Amino acid sequence: MIDVAQNKYLLVIIPPQPVTDFINHYRQQYDQKSFTSIVPHITILPPFYIRVSESELITKLKKVFNNTLSFEISLTTVDYFEGNNKVAFFKPDSPSSEKIKALFKVIQTNISNITTNIWPYYPTNPEKFTPHLTIAEHLPDPDFEQIKQDLQSLSINQEFIVNSIFLLKKINDHWPVNTEIKFQ
Repeated sequence: MIDVAQNKYLLVIIPPQPVTDFINHYRQQYDQKSFTSIVPHITILPPFYIRVSESELITKLKKVFNNTLSFEISLTTVDYFEGNNKVAFFKPDSPSSEKIKALFKVIQTNISNITTNIWPYYPTNPEKFTPHLTIAEHLPDPDFEQIKQDLQSLSINQEFIVNSIFLLKKINDHWPVNTEIKFQ
């Protein structure tokens, strides 16, 4: 049996460098902790433990994404989650969100039997899943209101091609890239 406590992972889309630079400009300004601990990303599967070896997980992911075609994502607006964890994020347009939700559904269908979700409150239903690229999170009310004011007129037109997905592995308080899984 694998010791699941050792294996914390995250499955994400990472934008290419020009888009990452744009995003990091805002992340560095509004969320220094996240800026230094994880690359800009769109979560496909939130932090999870694995119940198999890492190599078995990677083999499974390669099989799952072997027939996946590349697609474009357009980040078009800033939006917010206003619950207990106040979050500012770049929001993909509707066609991009649908493609990301399709990836989310494929992952939920194909690897849920070998993973354990660390965050039980994270949606596992594609209809409740909101694709997003976090600018800042865990914001106190005054900071949250200031960010909303600062970003209300921000013009966003960031597009990129997704041709792979990334497996991140938590090491101490950081999430470096562990493996890139390329699409067809």
